[in-house]
Amino acid sequence: MKVYVVNSNVNPSNKCPNCFQYMLRQNRVITYYDRANQVNGIQAGDLVLLYHNDNRVIAVGFAVKDHEEHNYSHIASHEHWVDVNWLWKTVLNKNYNPVNPIDRNSVGFNIPRRTVEDVTKQINLSNLLEEMGKRQRYLSDCEIFSDNET
Repeated sequence: MKVYVVNSNVNPSNKCPNCFQYMLRQNRVITYYDRANQVNGIQAGDLVLLYHNDNRVIAVGFAVKDHEEHNYSHIASHEHWVDVNWLWKTVLNKNYNPVNPIDRNSVGFNIPRRTVEDVTKQINLSNLLEEMGKRQRYLSDCEIFSDNET
């Protein structure tokens, strides 16, 4: 098993700044355009972390199949994806901002330099599990967010 960080790249200049929402809902990580091939190394059984700007991990799960690709030539988009069974996902507020993300520094990997980064040798899996557990407790401790809290 390898551990990969996939950057959701929500930069407004990106061609798809809200794709992270789609990835969370559709249980997959996706790479597009000239970076589409970067996801090809992820195989079924690998651990995948979805990385969000500002040092945040917003989802953790296992790849359930090897990568797939599709060329949407009618809209000039090429994408590759890996289906993921998310074990943990952050809570998003009404503006789709992560409420309880995992800080990458707490689990020991560097800022991804590529869209998909192998962090198997860097990541502290024990700390990752601990951080996921803390956030599960967070979910059970808070009932429903009021509009003032989100």
